[in-house]
Amino acid sequence: MNKSIAIGILLLVNINNVLTAQNFIVEKNEEIDITYSIYSPPLKINPVKFQKDIDYSKISGLLQSYLSADNLEWALSDYFVKPNSIDRNQEHFVAVKKQEYKDYIQIESIYLFEHKNRDFAYVKYSMIFEKLPFPWVSIFTLEKINNRWYFSKILNQNQVLILLGNTTPQFLLQCFNKKSNDINISKMINESIVNDRLSIARLSLKMNNFDKNLKEKFYDNRIFNDTLKNFRNALIDSYPKQNIFKVNHPFLLENFKIENYDKSYKNLIKTEETVLKYKNSPEMLILNSNTPVNLISKITLSFNSKNFYLIKFMKNKNVEVATIMQTNNLYSFDTTNIFLKFSKVFQKHKTSILIDHFTSIKNEYIGVDGGINLDELIIFIDK
Repeated sequence: MNKSIAIGILLLVNINNVLTAQNFIVEKNEEIDITYSIYSPPLKINPVKFQKDIDYSKISGLLQSYLSADNLEWALSDYFVKPNSIDRNQEHFVAVKKQEYKDYIQIESIYLFEHKNRDFAYVKYSMIFEKLPFPWVSIFTLEKINNRWYFSKILNQNQVLILLGNTTPQFLLQCFNKKSNDINISKMINESIVNDRLSIARLSLKMNNFDKNLKEKFYDNRIFNDTLKNFRNALIDSYPKQNIFKVNHPFLLENFKIENYDKSYKNLIKTEETVLKYKNSPEMLILNSNTPVNLISKITLSFNSKNFYLIKFMKNKNVEVATIMQTNNLYSFDTTNIFLKFSKVFQKHKTSILIDHFTSIKNEYIGVDGGINLDELIIFIDK
């Protein structure tokens, strides 16, 4: 019943003089604070006749709008970035105009977090129809812009959405708390801890190995059972129980590019000629007037709308890596240390070894929706 849609983006990795251009999905874990809210019983949201009666500053307001929209213009107003199409047609809108208040939507849990300095929420909900003997369970991605909630999306989150949508809130709460009396949950938690933080990526991927018994134990039983009774138990005045946790959550890198410098980039020093050539590039920061450097490889990363450059070079017979950050059109040595561990791996190992790992992905560092998880790759290589 879950309507989550796998969304992938291919990131170009251009390896000059080594391989032809290839496409990869690359993600990185980010430590974030989440607010996990559970409504028990679920929060009941009834339809309204007029859009002006909706409070869009609340998550419940946007879901009320989704339930109540009886024309295309109203439905599209729920998206900040207008989609090319939506899953509702004119027949649907006619039916909405005729609906009675016996049909409603209910909120069951909310996974609230900040990403790129923007507020997002994954909202598990269910549609309750008078004429259907079962609830329609799914999950929305919401974003808050200018104190108003909109439907949104974050690329490469399908497996995460399946985790949050298909399992029970009780199972997730134990995982977020990192403790459980259940031997199966305890094992999953222990195997999903990285640097004392629960890895949402690892936990999400473990669902792929659930057998029938584990699914029956930890999955929302409405996923498999269409004959449930007593599911119409939502209340208009239900209030959530909220908990705040720190987790490692996987997000897509907007860009990942590897380049090998050719022989023309050897024995470089800072001269009028090189200053003119590199004045608008990160390589300029590495050059100096006294000691020549040999540029070896460069990795360009884009993360949270910022560009980072990891440049490997040889200086005084030593291999070094400089991490440079681009802010607007200005380059400076990175002080955030976001890619410190990866830069050490890049410095220690040949670039060709990294390329091999990108082209022959192993289960130990696969991403949540395919491709590579950069943090898991670092752990794998270091071992």
